[in-house]
Amino acid sequence: MAQVDVTKLTAPNGAATYNEIIYKELMSSTSLNQLFNILEGQMDGKKVAILGGFGMLGVKSEGCNPTYENSLMDAQEKEWDIEEWQIAESICYDKLKGTMIQYAMNNGIEVANLVDTDYFKSILKPALEEAIKRMMIRLAFFGNKTITEGELNDVDVKFFNVIDGIWKQVFDGVAASTISRTVIDANAKTTMAAQEEAISGAGVATKLLRKVIQSAPMELRTAGNRVLYITQSLYDAWTNDVQDNNKGSEGQWDSLEDGLLVGKINGVDTVVVPDWDVIIKGSLKNTTNADAYDKPYRAILTTRDNLLLGTESNGNFEALDYGFDRKSQDNWILAKNTIGAMVRFDKLIHVAF
Repeated sequence: MAQVDVTKLTAPNGAATYNEIIYKELMSSTSLNQLFNILEGQMDGKKVAILGGFGMLGVKSEGCNPTYENSLMDAQEKEWDIEEWQIAESICYDKLKGTMIQYAMNNGIEVANLVDTDYFKSILKPALEEAIKRMMIRLAFFGNKTITEGELNDVDVKFFNVIDGIWKQVFDGVAASTISRTVIDANAKTTMAAQEEAISGAGVATKLLRKVIQSAPMELRTAGNRVLYITQSLYDAWTNDVQDNNKGSEGQWDSLEDGLLVGKINGVDTVVVPDWDVIIKGSLKNTTNADAYDKPYRAILTTRDNLLLGTESNGNFEALDYGFDRKSQDNWILAKNTIGAMVRFDKLIHVAF
């Protein structure tokens, strides 16, 4: 009987059972879901069983009494590493005196209470919800539980060491030869100017992205739901190369919320992720070449369900609790949830950096 190769899966331990297999889910139109397959109700330590497929099946017919094989379906298991994050902020009204915000504040004994003001409802709360989305992208892609101050540009490690994000998993997978990679030579240059000059050469960006797509594992190349994620810097270099050197068109691109651009490169659905550039150029330090960016030209070719974002909750990622303490006269805001990131199947991802 054909079956899952259960030797690669951990026996049920209360956290997972064999029928808890992750299947493809369609992404919604929100920017976060454009980048991840979001799975709610996950638990730290929960085993994720991932099915690949069968190898070769089908031989010449033996007529009566055929020989029954015991083929095994390829399987892989990973484990959720989910941690809790929080945003806790307090605001005192006296910091707003003398500013334009003062006109949106209450008067008299309620002057310190900002919770029911237009400032809080229309300016502060939406801005914090947006900041949480940015935080989710930062942690999910660039989280690194062992990151050091020497790897960051004047940024506290607490903003990155919550979980191991996708790029940390990618670097580990490339080092272990479980994830395939295309090398981007421009990233190795010793200055920012030299990096930009190298990627801007005639045909460089065009040939690079073609190579990324063509160098991917065949399982990925034949997948029907492939998607290519690239930095804004790499997209700009490709666009300039196409327009200036190849006398072609960069095609039709649509703008989504949060600045994401979606279109096609060589027939592959492509998403431009400027948040990567913001973090790479603003927070990460090139520990090899101090005058250069830390791998500013990056790409991930995968399938739409292969990058997973997990949370233990079943609620809104941007849920906030807030209030006013009459004794201290402080307004407070608290956001708390859990997050985990996972490359679902190493065979279905090819990276370039």
